[in-house]
Amino acid sequence: TDQLVDCDILSDCIIFPNDTSKIELSLRPRRAGNLTILGIYYRLNILVQNISDQTTWPYGIMGKTLFHVKGIRLNSNRRERLNVIYGVDKRLEIQVVPEAPLLHIEFSPMPDAMFCGEIQSCLIHLINTSLLHSITRIRLVTSQPNLITISSIDEDSLLIYTDECKSIWNHPLNQQSSVLTLVSHHHPLLANSTRTIRLWFHASQLAGEMNIDFLFLYESDVFQQPLRHRTVKHSSLCIITHSISFQTQTQSIGLGELILPVQIDNIMATQNTLSVNVQQLSCISKQWDIKNLSSISQNSIRYGENLSLVFKCKHPENHDESLQIKHIYLENDETINDKYIDISKSPIADFFRHFISNIVHPTYPIHRHRTSISITLPSISLILLWQIAISNQLGQLEIRHGLHMISPSIELPHKQQEINDIVQYELIYPSIVEHKFTKILILPIELKLCNRTNENLQLQLQLIRASLDNDPLLSSCCLWSGMTEQFINLSAYEHLSLNLRACFFKPGFYSLKNISLTIIDKINSTTIPIKSNIHNYFVDIRTLL
Repeated sequence: TDQLVDCDILSDCIIFPNDTSKIELSLRPRRAGNLTILGIYYRLNILVQNISDQTTWPYGIMGKTLFHVKGIRLNSNRRERLNVIYGVDKRLEIQVVPEAPLLHIEFSPMPDAMFCGEIQSCLIHLINTSLLHSITRIRLVTSQPNLITISSIDEDSLLIYTDECKSIWNHPLNQQSSVLTLVSHHHPLLANSTRTIRLWFHASQLAGEMNIDFLFLYESDVFQQPLRHRTVKHSSLCIITHSISFQTQTQSIGLGELILPVQIDNIMATQNTLSVNVQQLSCISKQWDIKNLSSISQNSIRYGENLSLVFKCKHPENHDESLQIKHIYLENDETINDKYIDISKSPIADFFRHFISNIVHPTYPIHRHRTSISITLPSISLILLWQIAISNQLGQLEIRHGLHMISPSIELPHKQQEINDIVQYELIYPSIVEHKFTKILILPIELKLCNRTNENLQLQLQLIRASLDNDPLLSSCCLWSGMTEQFINLSAYEHLSLNLRACFFKPGFYSLKNISLTIIDKINSTTIPIKSNIHNYFVDIRTLL
């Protein structure tokens, strides 16, 4: 056709008296160039009803309306503020470029609920809807780069087993780019084709809502300066619930030997019959070799229970510069062949690489290019693998896997500083309160914090919402109002005061012990509890007569 632009022509549109109708029109350019929309051309016919001899105009009333648009009012300098000046509006001046491919993204299925530390996967379908051009490059940027990695669709297994309890880590641990390349120019996405990639999620260690934003950037095989990069955005919300707590602290027992006690707690948010089965503990280190000193009779941890293990670390006899991996099997069945999980395989290896990069450079800027930065490895790193058997919506048994990683610090005893000398806190409130219980008593409480070190600290404040009826252990405690979890940054030698609110529904003698204050150790990925200067906080609530 010789038409440069195809326009929509409405064959029939009836507008009744005192009525408003919205009409959507579209333009389809046939060639590249510049297109300016001037107005709309129309023809009106009057429909006469209830008359036997209807009068009509065969050609109607012809007319046109020009569009007059103006930009926003300018307000950047004094002259523009004193005069009414508008900017240039180019909304009706359209630049038409040659046809480019259009990328369509589909996720199947995207996880919406996970446990802390759990690993799940979903499939990303990259669909090129163009019939002419191919997509030469697709890159992915996410808001949580440390919790996401990719693999091919064939790599659908999370766990790869081996019969070797020792191995050598042969992969580089340099800090890599946070931009994932899904399609490269060596293997482009052809026109009218689909490619599927597996995306792995590692849930955060903190419970709550985890919102992940995805930004896909793609390029075509035809260079187009205004639209060289096109984008597709996607957002996903996942609810993270508590699973386990993994804590350890090294204790020096002599020259070149360490005792490594490990405690694993089932800290699920609600009481249930789910059990966490601990599968394997892996140690990655250049300087230490680990040995299990505990007899493992039960590796299943039920709600409210914990599992305590003791390990011994010493320097290897044949010490070299290679990064050694030692697997410790924590299940009871010793007859299984290939029982060790190889953590050097993807995606576990990718998540460990992200973990190492995060603890070494927690605030390092995001790298857009592929330049790698060498990092200093921690002395020892532990990877705990666990699983939970849970019933899905169809009533089928589903095994969910997860991992927790930690790098405990190794220091001499005389170099360790007492926790009570690092941060001190105190609650200030009246010890006796009289109140007419015609309404709820809201008692303001002041929390004073003091950082006694010359370092910046990050604290985690948790206010446990005790149930007066269902929780016998906390039945004599107050009920906190407001946010139950806060993260506080304390500068060196800083004094800080926070205002808390406690709720009381009836008179009694209450304790304020349901408060937890810990120091977040990013290097070791642990939390260190802080004890108050005063051991007990009580308040006497009386009825005002």
